[in-house]
Amino acid sequence: MRTSDHLREYAFRLRLDDDPDPMRVRFELAEKTEGKGCLFVPGAPDFVEERDDELVLRFEYRPAALDDRPEDQRDGKTTPPDQSELIRIAVQRLRQAPTRWNAELPRIAAYLLTNAEPGDG
Repeated sequence: MRTSDHLREYAFRLRLDDDPDPMRVRFELAEKTEGKGCLFVPGAPDFVEERDDELVLRFEYRPAALDDRPEDQRDGKTTPPDQSELIRIAVQRLRQAPTRWNAELPRIAAYLLTNAEPGDG
């Protein structure tokens, strides 16, 4: 995902040569806040959804908050997660994906980890 003033959604195919089942992944921006310090935050509670044979991952583009971490990871934390931690949280939440996507989760996670950039507002 690249930061952009006009970013609303982005999609890519996991199987480029399989037109009947391209396994399309779509990133949607559910909320966008203007300003400095904005990051891609996995949307809650509906981050992962399968819609029309696509895997849809919803993100919010806003400043991170302490409660963007899962409850079991909040103890002792005094600052919000940074972009790399938010991406790790997103990868963890990908395990909620419908079963047919499980074999492709490493590729989706790799895409998130290599293409996310911190927001520059």
